[in-house]
Amino acid sequence: MKIRLSLFLLLVFLTSCMDHYELGEKYFKEGDYKNAEIHFERAAKIERGNWRILYNLARSKEELGKYDKAIELYSQSLDIKNTTASHLGRARCYEHNDYYLKGAIIDYSEALKIKRKDNFEAFYGRGRVYIKEVNYYKALWDINQAINIKPKHVNAYYHRAIIRSQIGDNTGALNDMNYVIEKTDGFLKAHFNRGIIYQRLGVHKSAVRDFDKAINLGIKKADVYVRRGKSHLQLGNTIRAFKDFEVAEKLNPKLRGLKEKIRLKSS
Repeated sequence: MKIRLSLFLLLVFLTSCMDHYELGEKYFKEGDYKNAEIHFERAAKIERGNWRILYNLARSKEELGKYDKAIELYSQSLDIKNTTASHLGRARCYEHNDYYLKGAIIDYSEALKIKRKDNFEAFYGRGRVYIKEVNYYKALWDINQAINIKPKHVNAYYHRAIIRSQIGDNTGALNDMNYVIEKTDGFLKAHFNRGIIYQRLGVHKSAVRDFDKAINLGIKKADVYVRRGKSHLQLGNTIRAFKDFEVAEKLNPKLRGLKEKIRLKSS
């Protein structure tokens, strides 16, 4: 009788855990991360030390922007089982808002040690972090690996364009950014950055068109007006250039006097 009771209680225990786990998975797939979090937390209380439950709870926390807690849970999951997914999850959290970039590189690298073949997210993620660390040649190598795995991934081409421009390969950068703009609609940053690439190539009419597009799409940074103003100057459009410098000064008070400095320099 005692054995039967124990087996019955164990069955109830396991069923309850699985119910919460399956509900957590269901809600996560539906994008309802709050309810996913609730059910994964309940499953974690019932079955402590289950790396898969901890991992999925961490994913839910990450989606909800609770990065500190997500990092803690990914770490607990890794203490139990060393998995690619948990390293990638913790790396994303470290990368978010430049929280801990060295930690992100370590985790993306650890993910590649476990699974190197076709590991797009690890190569692409590490490449992004290397860009932030101004380590452009390592970034380029990683982003190239990512593109080899997913040749149609638009954002990877965007990041490679940024890298190429930074290392002086503006023709390659332009090719990549053209691909990005061709495949997207209204990608504000792509137009802004292609404008910069055109400037570096000395193609100022095209630069102005891209800066116009970025402004029309809603960019409100002083830098775009300064850059467009400089291209207008190169094209001999002095009145338009100084109007842009005036707007830049209003958007960023630190630039006060810019228009006058440029006027004196060009006179």
